Amino acid sequence: MKLKQLESLLGNLDQFTEPK
Repeated sequence: MKLKQLESLLGNLDQFTEPK
């Protein structure tokens, strides 16, 4: 697994759980 992919996933989850 790549770290960049993990970061992207985390950011996506953050936006999903807390949309702007």
